[in-house]
Amino acid sequence: MENLIYSDTRLFFLSIGLGLLAGLYYEFFRLLRLALPHGAVLCGLEDLLFFLPVTFVFLVFTYVFSDGTVRWFSVAGLGAGFLLYLGTVGKVIHALSGRIIRFIRRLLKLILRITVLPLYNVFKNITNRLFNRIQKGIIIKKERRRKARSEKEKKRLISFAEKGF
Repeated sequence: MENLIYSDTRLFFLSIGLGLLAGLYYEFFRLLRLALPHGAVLCGLEDLLFFLPVTFVFLVFTYVFSDGTVRWFSVAGLGAGFLLYLGTVGKVIHALSGRIIRFIRRLLKLILRITVLPLYNVFKNITNRLFNRIQKGIIIKKERRRKARSEKEKKRLISFAEKGF
């Protein structure tokens, strides 16, 4: 009997821990919603991306720790852990969310500056050089055509002058 109570208590506290992890996972979506406000459809997709993995993990948890039997206290422990997270650490993170979002944006800008910007500059230099060469080629062709036309015009005028107009 003691062993059964011990295993049920253990299952309850483990499900509280799982609820805390679910709260941490939910925090990602909450920060995403604060950083990039969006409509109801995307919020629904995010909720789906939250609930499906949490449900799957809970079912695997139930299979491993209670032989596939869903116990009401393990569901209650999951909910209690989730609410415990939201009421403690979640409140702190929510209060600091502006700073966290600014930090993440700065970090992403730094990563882009380090990785993408040099590639962009190389690509820009290559395309500018190609464009300048192509443009020079077009200008040279136009200049040659203009010179050829002016030479033809000179020859025509000289031939008229020789004939006496």
